[in-house]
Amino acid sequence: MWYESGGKYYDGNKLHVKYTGSGGDPREAKYELEDLTPQLVVYGHLYCKDRNLNYEPVKWATVYLYDYDYSDGSYDNLSSAVLTNETGYFEFSPVENVDWDEDGGKLDISVQFIAGSGTGCVRDANNETYRSITDPYPDASGSKLSVTHYLPNDITHYKAWWVYDTLCEGWDYLADTVNYGMAGVGVYWQWDHDADYGTGINITHGHGNASGLFIFLDGKTGDDGGSANDPDVIIHEYGHGVMYKVFGDYMPPHDCSQGHWMTGISEPGCAWVEGWAHFSALAVFNDKYFTDTTYWVGPGTDTANLETRNGNLNFPDGDSCEGNIAAALWDINDSHNEDYDNLTADFSEIWDVLQDQTTDEDTFRDFYDSWCDLGHDKSKANAAIFQNRINYNSPPGIVVTVPEALHDYAKTITIAFWTTDTDGFVFDVAIFYSRDNINWNQLDLPLKSGGYSTRGEEKWWYVDWDTTLCIDEDDTVWLRVNATDNLDATSSDDTDGPFTVDNVASHHWRYFTPTDWVADQTPDCTIEVKDVTAGLDVSTAHYKYSTDGGSTWSGWIGASCTGSDGTTSYQTITAGSVPFYQDSGTQNRIKFKIDDVVGNTGESGEYTVKIDSTNPQVSVRIRITHHYGDTSDYNGVPMFNLVKAVPEGSSPLDLLQSVADVTMYEGRVYSINGINESPPYYWYLYINGIPAPDEDIDTYQLRDGEIVHWDYSSMINAGEGEGGGASGSYSAMNHPEPSTSDIVKLIPEGSTPLDLLKSVADVTMHEGRIYSINGVTESPPYYWHIYINDIQVLDEDIDSYQLRGGEVIHWARSNVGNAGE
Repeated sequence: MWYESGGKYYDGNKLHVKYTGSGGDPREAKYELEDLTPQLVVYGHLYCKDRNLNYEPVKWATVYLYDYDYSDGSYDNLSSAVLTNETGYFEFSPVENVDWDEDGGKLDISVQFIAGSGTGCVRDANNETYRSITDPYPDASGSKLSVTHYLPNDITHYKAWWVYDTLCEGWDYLADTVNYGMAGVGVYWQWDHDADYGTGINITHGHGNASGLFIFLDGKTGDDGGSANDPDVIIHEYGHGVMYKVFGDYMPPHDCSQGHWMTGISEPGCAWVEGWAHFSALAVFNDKYFTDTTYWVGPGTDTANLETRNGNLNFPDGDSCEGNIAAALWDINDSHNEDYDNLTADFSEIWDVLQDQTTDEDTFRDFYDSWCDLGHDKSKANAAIFQNRINYNSPPGIVVTVPEALHDYAKTITIAFWTTDTDGFVFDVAIFYSRDNINWNQLDLPLKSGGYSTRGEEKWWYVDWDTTLCIDEDDTVWLRVNATDNLDATSSDDTDGPFTVDNVASHHWRYFTPTDWVADQTPDCTIEVKDVTAGLDVSTAHYKYSTDGGSTWSGWIGASCTGSDGTTSYQTITAGSVPFYQDSGTQNRIKFKIDDVVGNTGESGEYTVKIDSTNPQVSVRIRITHHYGDTSDYNGVPMFNLVKAVPEGSSPLDLLQSVADVTMYEGRVYSINGINESPPYYWYLYINGIPAPDEDIDTYQLRDGEIVHWDYSSMINAGEGEGGGASGSYSAMNHPEPSTSDIVKLIPEGSTPLDLLKSVADVTMHEGRIYSINGVTESPPYYWHIYINDIQVLDEDIDSYQLRGGEVIHWARSNVGNAGE
């Protein structure tokens, strides 16, 4: 029945009619209807005790909104279900706050929370999902109702929510890292109930079938609810479900009927599926520790450190140990590299291999083969796996090609061989020689050319062997080369037979010094010499020198020699303070000679002594200023202007870093002596008064007498150039220290003198002329005149002449010239 109140018309408490005017032909009155049923928004937070027994928000709980009927104790569903977010917050869409099926008054609100969602759910032995419902809020008034609910402080209840929270963490990890929406998993757990929920297995386990994915947790073994206390165990079982789904609702064939454990030996398929499940927990929680307080991970411990395989746990070798597989996957994935492990692979790379397997991944070896086939880093993965006592490594290959058997060689021999490695790299080589094919001696020889081989590549090595250091007379020699890869696997190859070395000489010379450049123009020079027959006469050592590249020589000059007469071992001759008295890399030469005790003279070859006593430098001025050449202190930091001697070839950055504290950022100088760039103020470089691009700061080579100027100022950006392209603007400072009466301005290419003036001053025009600048007006006989590069120009040039870089524009108010009519 309509009734009127305050000029409005109502039907009960639901609708009202409002007169809005009239119109039309014939004229009609117009009315508007509105729904006045009161609306109610219910929102709030859900909390539960965490594993530290502190209340924390519950995420991803399913929340239902009900009206409680006191008349029969039933609940009427008022809205679609919502989920709590990461902070435990939930909010329902507005509902009509009218209790239609009872007294017509306000709603009696109850909110129910379910330990379930699309991620899965947690159920009890009666197949009921764990839930909690609030007491009714009778006759909820107002437009909003806040409901904060704490799940019951009951260990048999809140631990079920622990399980649900762990389930959500597993789902969230896959969604975040690889964008995978894992199917929902049904988890069964009940306080003081074992894991047999009709499966016939009373210990924690999981399986997947056509009905879905399920995890059955032991809530009886141990104390306080069994596996509900172990997130690693829950995610372990979740990992089985992940493998089942990713492999296309299929589990690799595995036989765990004889039992399995972290440090035990089992069938390779069993070790693979269990090792993957262990790793799943490590990955989800980004934690190298796996903890199982219900069944323990090994004798005397409930926690295993799979980075170090800790304590009294004994991990056997091979991929039949599930702990080795979990540790290997962790080392592939984690960012902590040590020993052989130098690999940090995203979880997405492991996931890629799991999804795009090139063969049925029935074992961990199959997974590794797929990893390699899909182009992931084979060498580093092989090393990371090897570190965890799984050896898939192949030894390197090596073939010696030179010297050849049954050939004759003298003095220096170039040893040539090649190496290869299919799953790593050759880390080192060792060369041995023998004079009887029984006793072998290692050579310490520097690599001449070639290098370490990498995966699948042949790499040649070339090493010069001065046989005179080891073999004094004609002799038969064998050669062997060992190659060792990055995982310490070794292979060797010998020459096909012996070869001959002929080194007969009256004396033997070696180890001349100096071989590198020296700064002393009168250096000491030494050489080792021996005679293996009669022995040396040490008193007969001499040297001579040349300063013209050997064209002419000094006479023989006495030198000292170690040892005593008749010695047959190597001795050292020293020519002290040889008087070259010049710098040269080619012209300074020296030779030595010495007799044996029976008078035979042996003479060395020529040796070049490279001398450079100079230290070339250039003298450069450096200025540090601010705001276009201001030399006063800036924020208490002194500016400076000094001359600095720097090595020839130094860059502006080298010079700056030699006199100031410098911080770089993205290739630019960001801070000098604590003055940081702060837009629009930046550090700008000028070389000889010319702005320099950023790339010059560490590439331009300074020359003697140049001026390097760093100015902290604002580079004025005049905008885009013609057609929207890059600006052809001028530098904000065209010389190092502009006069305070001048202004240097960056403007677009093609700008006129009038454009420039208007960009820096308040200008008034009159009949095409400048009448006033910054309030200073013309007043006969004084007029404003323009000079370009010190030459007075016509008035019409002020808005037609196009300025070029470096030009000087001068406006002067004077009585020079005729201002015109």
